Amino acid sequence: GLEVEPLQSFWDYVSAETHPAEKLPCTDMVWGQTERDRVYNFLMYVPYQLERLIQFGTLLCLDSFLGIMTIMPYRATVALLAVSRGMLARWSGSRGSSAVGAEAVAPGSTSRRSRIGGSQLYDIVCMLILLGSSAILRAIRPGFIYYWLKDITSEFLKMSVLSSAFEIADKMLCNFGLDVLEALSGTCTLWVVGRKGTRHLAADALVAFMIVLLHAVVLMCQGLVLAVALNSKRNGLLALLIANNFVEIKGAVFKRWDVPRIWGLVCMDIVERLHLFAILIFVVIEDMESSSTWSPSSNILKESIKILGSEVIIDILKHAMLGKFNDVRPGLYREYMKDLCDKAVSAQSHTLHKLMGFHHLAPGCLMLRTLTTLFWINLETWDLYEVLLRVCVAFAIWLGLALVKPCVGWGLKIVAHRYVVYYTKRYNTKASHASRVPSALGTNLISSRPSVVGQGSQAAWSKLVKFRALLSGKQRRRASSTQAPAHTNMVPGGPATEPLLQQQQQQQQ
Repeated sequence: GLEVEPLQSFWDYVSAETHPAEKLPCTDMVWGQTERDRVYNFLMYVPYQLERLIQFGTLLCLDSFLGIMTIMPYRATVALLAVSRGMLARWSGSRGSSAVGAEAVAPGSTSRRSRIGGSQLYDIVCMLILLGSSAILRAIRPGFIYYWLKDITSEFLKMSVLSSAFEIADKMLCNFGLDVLEALSGTCTLWVVGRKGTRHLAADALVAFMIVLLHAVVLMCQGLVLAVALNSKRNGLLALLIANNFVEIKGAVFKRWDVPRIWGLVCMDIVERLHLFAILIFVVIEDMESSSTWSPSSNILKESIKILGSEVIIDILKHAMLGKFNDVRPGLYREYMKDLCDKAVSAQSHTLHKLMGFHHLAPGCLMLRTLTTLFWINLETWDLYEVLLRVCVAFAIWLGLALVKPCVGWGLKIVAHRYVVYYTKRYNTKASHASRVPSALGTNLISSRPSVVGQGSQAAWSKLVKFRALLSGKQRRRASSTQAPAHTNMVPGGPATEPLLQQQQQQQQ
């Protein structure tokens, strides 16, 4: 029968209570890390590796953002000049040669569209979308939305509910906006070669314009919610931060996460960090305009720093607890950094936003609206000299940013390349991402190399990987053996069972 644990005597129980046994460090079965390793993973290594990854990703998004503010206007201007030269050449009768005439009458000719490329047409359309969205956003009065939000938060909804709604809309529009811009880019290329009509191009451009404008309005409303919280007399900002941050932790920590989903969460944190920068700049400059001064309020600046600091702390706490509940090592963020650097080395500023799901036109629209607000501060009367002076200063600043932008982009490529070289020499890994092996519990465990904290020997690690592969192979063979063969005639000795009997005899021999 089953053996029952003998009951302790009273004196043995008292002796065990008064003289506890020595506690030795215990390692888990997945990674071989002790309790001390898990503590310092939480306190040191997750914050370091996560913030390194988020800050590098934020710099990549900033490089893409600078690209649409400096390089894209230059590319669009060059494309417009090319179109203008072509139109002037046609109007002046420059196509009188026989070759051009033959090309003009050739069936299916696309000479009228092929004067610019698809990427140049895409730059022109994106520039028009950016300028049009900024003009409409400039026409919207923030004061009306501010007082409406202030009334609705004090009467019907809590401020945290409204902020969460705008945050969800921001993420949805950011994801959908990338698909819309990709569709517009493909349509521009097909329109140039004559495979798409003008109505398709106009429809895609209109959809992209509406999405960019709506996303920019959502970002502006997020900034106005923060402004309402900043000007609240009942510690509205503190309540908003506590509510939003704990809802974010609750929605992320107590779930099962695998490698791709954690990478998606990191990308959302990167984009959210840059959106927060743009929103806070909008709030500061709107406060400067309302007070008609060039010096920002010290109180607003202090509260903005608090908001950024709380965002950093919440991101670290979220990923640290997520790693603890899902048995994720800090080395995973190091591998994410390696993969991001690999892609950043071969990417340009007009494609960097795709790596992290960054819808760059919407914050660019909000920033352009903010800069126009800054341009018209303390300019009540139409003074031509003052306007020309400010235009010259704005052009000089734009020219300086246009000169700094290539240096920033090239510097990020150097940093990415050096990190890839360092990672390859230090950890001796290939460029491929960490593979995932199904465990006996049916969950996906990350089979990456052990990190510096609590790392075991390489031999023990290889044995663990082989054990997982062997266990998964046994599960597959067991599942295949329990499946019934698809035969209609199952009579012993019949024609359907003869191959099975022969196979069994060969295995016995």
